[in-house]
Amino acid sequence: MTFARAGRILSHARDETALNTDEALIFFFGIILTLLIVTGGRAEWAVEDGTLRGFLLGDCPACAYDNWTAHVTEGVALPGYNDYGPDFLDPQTNGFGHFSLVPSGSTGDSLLAEWEEVFAAAVGWNWPVVDSLLGRRANEWFYELAELHDESAGRTFFLIRERLDGSFVDENVDTTTADDVVGGFRNSWGLYVFNPAAVRPNLMVQVVHPQDDFLAIPVALELFLRADARLLMLASAGREVCWDSLHPPYNNNKSLSDPSRNGRHPFQKCHQVHFDSLDHGPTEQLVTVQMHSYDHAAHGALGDAQVSAFCDDDKPNPPLRDLADHRDVVNLLPYYPVDGLSADSSLRQRVDHYISLFSSPHYAYYTDSGSIPITSSNDLSGEPQNKQALYSHQAHPGHPAHDIYVDPENFIHVELDEYPDGLWTPQTPQWDLWLLSGAPATLETYALALEYYRPFIAALDSAIWYSHFSPDTIPPAAVSLYQVTRLNATEVYLRWAPPAADPAFDTYMLFFDTQPVTPASPYRTRSTSYLVTLRDFRTTASILKDLLPSPDQYYFAVGSRDIWGNVQPPCSSWQVTDGPLSDVTACMLGSDTLEMNWSRQAGDSTYFIYRQTSPDSTPVFFLRCDTNQVYVVPTDSVPRALFQVHRVLKP
Repeated sequence: MTFARAGRILSHARDETALNTDEALIFFFGIILTLLIVTGGRAEWAVEDGTLRGFLLGDCPACAYDNWTAHVTEGVALPGYNDYGPDFLDPQTNGFGHFSLVPSGSTGDSLLAEWEEVFAAAVGWNWPVVDSLLGRRANEWFYELAELHDESAGRTFFLIRERLDGSFVDENVDTTTADDVVGGFRNSWGLYVFNPAAVRPNLMVQVVHPQDDFLAIPVALELFLRADARLLMLASAGREVCWDSLHPPYNNNKSLSDPSRNGRHPFQKCHQVHFDSLDHGPTEQLVTVQMHSYDHAAHGALGDAQVSAFCDDDKPNPPLRDLADHRDVVNLLPYYPVDGLSADSSLRQRVDHYISLFSSPHYAYYTDSGSIPITSSNDLSGEPQNKQALYSHQAHPGHPAHDIYVDPENFIHVELDEYPDGLWTPQTPQWDLWLLSGAPATLETYALALEYYRPFIAALDSAIWYSHFSPDTIPPAAVSLYQVTRLNATEVYLRWAPPAADPAFDTYMLFFDTQPVTPASPYRTRSTSYLVTLRDFRTTASILKDLLPSPDQYYFAVGSRDIWGNVQPPCSSWQVTDGPLSDVTACMLGSDTLEMNWSRQAGDSTYFIYRQTSPDSTPVFFLRCDTNQVYVVPTDSVPRALFQVHRVLKP
């Protein structure tokens, strides 16, 4: 039986109508604590020794309660609509726990404003203020601050958590008391786990569907711990618990207890406060990984891990897709991410079945001998109204919108197959082999699933490190300009090689000057409206316009920079190397010889002469010469001819 326990210290008295024996003890300890505070004693909030794994998914004897996931508020609005896994996992019980909907209007606005104060203090690690603000609403919100010393993780976590109400009992359908869960939540506004000593202080992990996405919490927990992230945010009510029942039948878009669909929720306030405080553009982003899991039977075309940068972004950048160095979540996986499991050494899953990525064009897994295409699908790439994703991508005062073409990804949407296709008989799942039976579920229940997804957790962790936390002082690769074609009186066409590969590429810089180019010369970048393709390092040609009074008076060069400000200086400068000449003079020598002359420029090598038989005809190659003077003797009876002289560089 899972139930509430008394922690070492707990200061806030609970609702007297819900006091049980344990709560009475806690209340007594609270009186003692108050006396200690007055006399300069110990901290006001609960201080506990244990493990975060035990508190969330197992045993934590010294914590006020443990196996937090078992206490999550349950409810089924439409039987069979969402998949909650095998019957033995965690049968849903209507009425176990309660979700409090934040009302519209000023009352709800005030409540959310107070939660904003709480999270503003938490983002600055100001725990006395957090404790004071929660204490002010202790008998309405039933939330408290707890300090968890986790020796196994080598970390002290601070938890903003809801106290249990012992009047809620989950009997898990059967009459066996051994699997009963005593204690549920009265508001169900989420659990927030803070890691002040995080190695990745700009990374947070979220789970918004804690019931039907049953693999999401254990995998999110392991990613949070492995990556040493700043914040773990877990919704504490199933999405069918509260919904717009005035407009039946139920579907997930009508959920009101789902914080990814209902933004009037403390969960969304937490996301907004942290984003506003920690995301300062592409070089200092707050990265959010939102973890989900999906019913394998309904989405068979996807990889075991379906990854996206959200449904509005089919041009994923690092850490999801690294076109330059391939240090991304796909290519950091082994060729066989699953090559035997502890329960069955014969199970294997190749990378192109293990992961899929929403990307246009399709991405690939690269090997020494070639590449393997990776499935791309917008299925499960994120609900279009996902509040956290939208807030991360949209513009805010003082913060530009996320640029899907250039910026590293600041929102990562992950969907995990709840029964991967690489397992035994995927059409008729053998759940008893995949998940340890028995309710309530614990971390041991998911031991094999965590083993299966551990390569994905490791690859995502490493990819995020490379894209966001590894120092980058190397500029994009150098290029060489090899063609400057004069298109008309004010435009040229530039070509260069090789591509300036860089995983954090920002833009090419097209330099132009009336003297040989230097780093101080004027240049144009992707910010010029007609030069947007300069944002892609794979671009190797571009037009440059508005060169007055004439392109022939300019020198040109190409440089580049990445988002971190590392600049590749301009390459050697060139003048116009080919294109029609504008200063050709022609005169007849006698009745059958045409003399043409033009100016020669430094770097000229070859000239092509084209002939037209009429103004509307296509110019046809006529002859080549290596000097700036030529004599033409017609050999046919064309009554009139037009000639163009083109400067041509021969590399």
